Amino acid sequence: MPGVEIVLALAAGAGSLFLGGFYYAFSNSVIEGLDSLEPDHGAAAMVRINELVPRSLFLPLFFLTALSALGAAAADLTLHGDTISLLIGAGSALHLLASFLSTIIRNVPLNNALARASEQDRGRVWATYRRDWLRWNNLRVAASLAGGMLLLCGTLARLL
Repeated sequence: MPGVEIVLALAAGAGSLFLGGFYYAFSNSVIEGLDSLEPDHGAAAMVRINELVPRSLFLPLFFLTALSALGAAAADLTLHGDTISLLIGAGSALHLLASFLSTIIRNVPLNNALARASEQDRGRVWATYRRDWLRWNNLRVAASLAGGMLLLCGTLARLL
């Protein structure tokens, strides 16, 4: 029976990879689709998407993955404190710092600023919003995918 550190690392790794795929889809499909619209329509659609995403399964997965990553790193370090713990800790740190925190301190405020812009101004601010939002979203893609891979590699190493 796997220990709590294994279960947490598996959950964090899988969640991080899933979130990375979600962010990737936004960068490579959703934003391109919105760009095919008039700027004011693309901006309005993004505002609506940003209203719906927190009401979806995204939010529980977002927070549970962060908690799992934190728990996995703490549990593995406490129980083992070896080289594999560094791998799991690095994966957790990538997810927590570059994916979780960047969402809270950069992407969400950008979303809120777009939502606060008047309907007449949204089209005008779309290009700047899009550039800045994509920059941070692409960081989330890379951090989530790399963090998830490190967590799963650490889990596999722990099991072997």
